[in-house]
Amino acid sequence: MVGLGVKKPIAKLTGSLFSLGMIILKIMEIEQKYLPTEILKRAILSVEEYGWKRSDIFEVVEKAIEVGLGIIGGQVQFKFPEGTCELYWHEYDTIQRKPVENWKKYCQRTKQEFLDKFKKIPTDLELVEEGINSFPFLKEKSNADIQIEDYLIFILYFNAPSDDKTFKLRNV
Repeated sequence: MVGLGVKKPIAKLTGSLFSLGMIILKIMEIEQKYLPTEILKRAILSVEEYGWKRSDIFEVVEKAIEVGLGIIGGQVQFKFPEGTCELYWHEYDTIQRKPVENWKKYCQRTKQEFLDKFKKIPTDLELVEEGINSFPFLKEKSNADIQIEDYLIFILYFNAPSDDKTFKLRNV
């Protein structure tokens, strides 16, 4: 595996790489448990994160809200078999749940925050150009006439209510 991009320092916030791994596994559990199969089938697995093509993102978010998930956010990546280039500076993270916020309002708010931020993400063509200028690996791929845009994905993270007893998952 080639080290291609810089990841956000999540481990710094959690205190250890073990904690980071546990957070990622928990997030993947949420996606696998709650998202409809037809949405997961379109996902691209990037290490231990789910990403989708831009054309699928809005449907993914709608389905997530329908089943009661909040949107944590995510970032832009180019996912290749031999490694990942993350444009971590293009993120669409939402604000954490407020103590007085009920779950449904939290989900709706994070959906709107996500949509507002995601609409400001550059076009796929602009992201490809930025990726090529930022990562020698992508420049090499582009020089080899590989369609970089085919490897562009948008990572999404979700949040589920902590009390599963109140969470009614539709039969999807």
